[in-house]
Amino acid sequence: MIAKLLIVAVAAIHVYLAYVENFEWTTRGRAFLSQMAPETFEPSQVLAKNVGLYNLFLAAGLAWAMIAAETHLAYFFLGFIAIAGIFTAVTPDIKLALIQTVPASLAIGALLLRL
Repeated sequence: MIAKLLIVAVAAIHVYLAYVENFEWTTRGRAFLSQMAPETFEPSQVLAKNVGLYNLFLAAGLAWAMIAAETHLAYFFLGFIAIAGIFTAVTPDIKLALIQTVPASLAIGALLLRL
């Protein structure tokens, strides 16, 4: 049960990220990427929309794992999210890395422990 709640939370985080990247990039997006110069948000909107689409794909994969009750699918998509978070951790944005890595890692741990 805990693993399922964590998976839903991770999916919800990625739906929210997709929303911000697709519709609120020049406003709320600045809160996520405060190290970016303010003048770069407007010209990077198309790139942000692309990233948002990938976040939506990850959320859809987690939804698929939940609906199909397939643990291996959950590991697959959570693993992608955790790896993306680790990659983000080596960039200047530790806050975004924590938002990606910690919930996905907790969900993987809960799955492993059968919680």
